[in-house]
Amino acid sequence: MDALHNPTTQVTTARARALLASAGAFLVALSLVGCTPASPEGGDTTPPEPEVTSEPEPEADPIVDPLVIPECDALLSISTARFLLTDNTELIEEETPGQAKNFQEVPIAAIDSILANASESRQCLWGIPNSGSFFTLAIADISEDDAIALETETMAASYSAVRAGDFSMFSLQVDGPVGPVGSNHFVVGDLWLYSTAYDLPTTNTVVDSALLQIRNANPSRDY
Repeated sequence: MDALHNPTTQVTTARARALLASAGAFLVALSLVGCTPASPEGGDTTPPEPEVTSEPEPEADPIVDPLVIPECDALLSISTARFLLTDNTELIEEETPGQAKNFQEVPIAAIDSILANASESRQCLWGIPNSGSFFTLAIADISEDDAIALETETMAASYSAVRAGDFSMFSLQVDGPVGPVGSNHFVVGDLWLYSTAYDLPTTNTVVDSALLQIRNANPSRDY
């Protein structure tokens, strides 16, 4: 009988084909496995350490230059001085030792200590020559102890006080031998300004002008 018509031969051929198909599938799978990259043996599984950011360095304290006190004629212009008094007003004296104390109706001993301890100071007097009409200005750096002593003395002498932050003003107006006399102490941080005149508004004008010039001359200082 022809092999193509033999049932036994047909079964054997079918089984052979099935085995060949299975073998082919196995070989394809095996080839795919061979293309897959293998995991590294003994690989480090420790997670990477987080980045360490350096802390910013603290900013250095701002440099404060030494105090500069302009000359008297720069602290208050002669035109302003004449407006405050008369057209005959002149800058009469500058840097006279003890001058600030001599022109006060109610003595304040702390003034001596302020001027003695100051690293920089200036004293000015404007007035009409050969007359008793004048007004004054004194400026100096002031220590904390001297500022406390000044406040204590002025309060004991019935001065009025105004305080705001690092600013203090101690004011007094009394009758002098030839008329009223106003005295004004200003403390701005470590700066002391003191003016005497025939009234308190004039002392305010003198100090305002002087303080503006000091601020311009000391940009690194917070006045």
